[in-house]
Amino acid sequence: PSWEPPVNIIETDESHWVVAAIPGVSADQVQVRVEAGELVITGHRPLPKCCTDGDLKVWEIPLGRFERRLRVIAGENPLFLGEVKLQEGLLIIQLRKHS
Repeated sequence: PSWEPPVNIIETDESHWVVAAIPGVSADQVQVRVEAGELVITGHRPLPKCCTDGDLKVWEIPLGRFERRLRVIAGENPLFLGEVKLQEGLLIIQLRKHS
């Protein structure tokens, strides 16, 4: 099983910006790709090291594998992967309207 990070999508004249909330995930634990007309965000959020020896009593923050798929078609034209950065727990992805 996996969980889906919540996203916001903002459209500008040049791009669509996808902002995904993935706090606790480091850059080496997330992958972003465009595949068959979809933006695919995958990764893993681990249990913090402080908590590996205890018993999990309340589970409100999803942990483990995550995946989010979004169609990346703007009208009749596909979008192209541009800038990707992780900033303060937010994954910021640019999908350019033109290559």
